[in-house]
Amino acid sequence: MAAVDVKQLIRELIVPELREIKAEVKVIQTEIKRLEEKIDLQGARLDEKIDAQGAWLGDKIAKLDEKIDALDEKVGIQDIKLDFRSAMKC
Repeated sequence: MAAVDVKQLIRELIVPELREIKAEVKVIQTEIKRLEEKIDLQGARLDEKIDAQGAWLGDKIAKLDEKIDALDEKVGIQDIKLDFRSAMKC
């Protein structure tokens, strides 16, 4: 039986495989980092859009509140006029 040099086999077979795996892991880590940055950027853009839409909606609600208050005031004045007219007829 021939003697087997285990160290030599490891150097020839396993070490190159480990180096290739290590290089692939680095590529994957780089890609993960790039994707995380892209997700963060898109998240920030989405937050900005949500804030802008919230502000726009807040403005619209405020304007509607003003219009409702104005209508309430008109209706209240008309009720007073109707009450006054009814009282005058008696």
